[in-house]
Amino acid sequence: MIRALPDITKLLVTILICAPATAHGQPIFDPSEAHPGGNATSILIEPSAAFSGPVSTLPAPDLSEFKKGSTLFYTRWVARPANPPALQGLGPLYNALSCEQCHRNDGRGRPPTNGLFETEVTGTVAQFSQLKSEYGEQLQDRAVAGLKPEGQLMLQLISREWRYTDGLKFSLTTPFWSIKQATSLSIPNTISVRTAPAIFGLGLLEAIPDSHLESLADPDDYNGDGISGVRGIGRFGWRATQGTLLQQTAHALLIDMGVSSKLYPQTFGDCTPHQTDCRALAGDGIEANEKFLQSVTDYVANLGPPPRYAEPKIVNRGRSIFYTSKCDACHTPSHKTGSHRFSWLSGQTIWPYTDLLLHDMGEGLADGGGREWRTPPLWGLGRHKEVNGNANYLHDGRAMTIEQAVLWHGGEAEQSRRSFTRLNASDREALIAFLKSL
Repeated sequence: MIRALPDITKLLVTILICAPATAHGQPIFDPSEAHPGGNATSILIEPSAAFSGPVSTLPAPDLSEFKKGSTLFYTRWVARPANPPALQGLGPLYNALSCEQCHRNDGRGRPPTNGLFETEVTGTVAQFSQLKSEYGEQLQDRAVAGLKPEGQLMLQLISREWRYTDGLKFSLTTPFWSIKQATSLSIPNTISVRTAPAIFGLGLLEAIPDSHLESLADPDDYNGDGISGVRGIGRFGWRATQGTLLQQTAHALLIDMGVSSKLYPQTFGDCTPHQTDCRALAGDGIEANEKFLQSVTDYVANLGPPPRYAEPKIVNRGRSIFYTSKCDACHTPSHKTGSHRFSWLSGQTIWPYTDLLLHDMGEGLADGGGREWRTPPLWGLGRHKEVNGNANYLHDGRAMTIEQAVLWHGGEAEQSRRSFTRLNASDREALIAFLKSL
């Protein structure tokens, strides 16, 4: 079912359809761009719920199951023993009590305050490149009764002032991460910090055919454009490490909450053999049963991307600059979904602005896991602050603005970054307005 678009989205369509084609070769505006999820685009009800609406194609009989999945996504787990119907099996070490604590309102997590890490869960974690480290895969900053957390992630921000080619000043904030230990175990020399991404539209991304993504990959840069995207192990996660939403959900349950499932049956979560006190407190059996795991996965799969909105006076000019700066070389605007277990996600023309491939982003964004990152989708980019107050960007939330996020690009995106710095102030504003409109 397709409902009427908000008036401002209709205005966006009118402005861009009537705008003349430029001489730079970018495609003429397609009216379907106003519906980033195709017919499955969600209906915006209120700003804070922009990422929480179901796909518009969701059949009415399935809406109750969507709501059940939403309830489980927001429900907090507790440690054993607990009385039913409580979700029991939390820990022994963990970072969050529920899925929603990392993905507030189905949006992004946020980094800690400069120099501090608040007691509330923020959805930012430290991961270790040495998977067999004494701490396991991820630093756990919380623990059940009788056990100490592994430590806390600390952040120091250093801001430096630079100038564009036109002489205007800008600031770029560099994060320096450290860990305040709570145990005597040794911490690996390198860490990778991850901020939880928004989770809407993932079912549509899952429905993009593998063959199509393969056709976008150019690992040896045969076309000579300096862009050599490669396929990751999967298509989800900051480094494309999970192939399906079911795997992504199960892995998050294990690593973030210490909750076992059929895909990850270890009830001790991320505890290593070095952490004997942790393993001694582990429970028995599967904690997130198959019904729970599938219900939460289905909920996430059916979260629809919101319709676009924009400042119509400058968005078309910003769109032109997006293409002439070759941002579309990695942020591929559109795809056609193939078959999916939910038929209503199939056959949709979607506009996520990602190729889901790994790209070398330069030394500035490198961490313990290397220099390659999966291209993040840009749809909904301008809505993050109104969804949950988070206007931080990139994999660790270091960028305080979209402008800073662009300026951190390097490696394969170096030419696009340089193009941005050479724009005049009006054109930079137009490009940012276009990105916010997505």
